[in-house]
This record gives sequence, structure tokens and C-alpha cells, in this order.
Amino acid sequence: MSWYDEPKYNRTLSSAGYLLFCLLYVVASVLPFLMLAFAGGVALGLFSGRVLLVMAGLAALDFLVPIENGFKPNLAKAQRVFRFVGEGGAAYHPAKSICKAELTKDKAYILAAWPHGLLGGGGHFGFVDLHLQGFHTICTGASVIQYIPFLRRFMNLCGSADVSKASLTKLLQPSNHPYSVAHLVVGGIAEMFYGSQGVEQIVLAKRKGFVKLAMQTGAAIIPAYTFGTNQMFYRPCGPNSLLAKLSGALQVSVTPWCGRGYVPFSPVPFRVPVLSVLGEVFEVPHKAEPTHAEVEEQHARFCLAMRQLFDAHKKDYVAMGADSSWLEKTLRLENE
Repeated sequence: MSWYDEPKYNRTLSSAGYLLFCLLYVVASVLPFLMLAFAGGVALGLFSGRVLLVMAGLAALDFLVPIENGFKPNLAKAQRVFRFVGEGGAAYHPAKSICKAELTKDKAYILAAWPHGLLGGGGHFGFVDLHLQGFHTICTGASVIQYIPFLRRFMNLCGSADVSKASLTKLLQPSNHPYSVAHLVVGGIAEMFYGSQGVEQIVLAKRKGFVKLAMQTGAAIIPAYTFGTNQMFYRPCGPNSLLAKLSGALQVSVTPWCGRGYVPFSPVPFRVPVLSVLGEVFEVPHKAEPTHAEVEEQHARFCLAMRQLFDAHKKDYVAMGADSSWLEKTLRLENE
């Protein structure tokens, strides 16, 4: 029996909590654009200025009230949130996880997750498996998250750190246990524009920094792939679209999407099966200053491991109820 087969919380309440999480993430992510839209509406006389003042006041209040330390959040509280949301997703989709990674306290880990999808990866379902091994996963993301009202509060409650090298180096120390697992959605904003066109394609070929960082810090890598992430929300714009280029230039996602029922900008995901697979721990040699050739060698090994992970578990995804066409799919990189 796995954790999603033995829920601690009421399934109806946890499902509602999962959908609330999706709503919070989506609304908070587009909040700056909503405020700009309201400001334009006020200028045109479409909205009362009081609406904008209320929104600005709430945002200001969020920055006045102290928040959790993202590097070391309250463990019991953060793990309850992950478990509650995870069980909710398991009941709603359904969602499951397979964890083949066996962690030890004398190592730090990079949980390298694909694909990004709309909500920054679906690999969160595997976090509970790591909790059961005595580890708490710290989410990492762009520094802009710490400036987005409400989203930053929720992220720090669960555990959140900046994706910069300095921040990750600080985090990836065995002495930080149980906060010694860094969740890294390697494909980043660029990957939001991949995978919604019927092809499982990830950004990995040009992403080598996480391998170098693992070598420099002595951390190991946990390869993770979440089947169904790309199908949770439909995104009509591909990687060569104007919005993809604009998002890359701004380092902020600017993409339209459709949720369940193809409702535009809906925070409610399609009810598709979701399977989060955490593969066996991928060890790399500890080198303070690895050469370019050494990084290339380990990166090539990792790319092969990711393809093998995908091929080994697509049948498990079909067994959950996904279309049998998944058996014919292969994992493609962004240059393929």
C-alpha cells in the first residue's frame, strides 16, 4: 500500500484543497498582469479606483506580515500541506507516485524534475515519498516569486529557495537534513511551451548547469518525470511562438491556457491520470572544478537515464488509464 491508497484526510476536502492550490498558484502568478489590467480599466473608467486600491492594499499587507524561512520552514506544517494537496490531487485526477530513489542522510540531493507544464511541474506528488524517508523537499524557482504577493507566502510555508547558484549551493549541504533536497524544474519557463502539442518533449540538451552544480557540491541527482503534467492544462502556443520568445526575454511566463472543459484561463486542470516517477539516485563524481568534458560526460549519462526512466514507466501510466498511444511515445529533447 502507498500513501495515496491510505489517505489521512477526507477526499472531498483534500480535492477541494488541491483545486484551491491550483487557483492560488495561477492567480498569484498572473497577479501583476491583473493589477496592470485593472489600472488600465480604472484609467478608462471601466472600474472604480477603489478596486485597485483594495488590491494594492492587500498586496502591501502581504509584505508587512512576516513569512516563514523558506530554507527551513516549520516541518510538521509544511509536510501536512504537501500531504493534503498530494492526496487531493490523487483523488481528483487520479494521481500516483513511484519512488525508486533511496536517500541517505550523508548526502544532499537535486530532485531534477520534468516537464514544467503550466504549474511548475507535477512532481510534487512524489514529495510525500521523500517525507516518508525523513526528507523535506525545498522548492526552487525564479527570484521573482519572492516578490509576488500571496504566492511567495504559500511557497515559503512549504519551503522555497531562489534558483541562483549561491542559494542552491547553500541548500545542497548534507548538514541541512532534513531540508537537503532541492526540487529543480530544470526546463524552466522555456519548457512551458513544450509538450502541449501531443509530443513529450523536454528542455534538457542545453541544461547542464545542474549537473555541474551536483559535481561541485557533492550532491546526487534524483531524476523525476511526471506523466500527465503536459495534459493538465492546454497551452496553444508552441516553443517557436512570439509569446515563447517574449517570455524568455522577460523571464516571466506570458502564455494563454485552457483548463478543464477548455475554459480559457481556468485554474481547474483536466482530469487526466498523473503519474510522478522518482528514479534511482544518479550519482556523479565530486569535483570542485569539473572540466567541460567531465560535465558533458555526466550530462550525456543523465540524458540516457531520463530516456530509460520514461520508457520503463510509460506502461505504468497506461495501466492508470492513460491512452495506449503512450506506449509508442518516446521522450524527445528540445533539439530533436
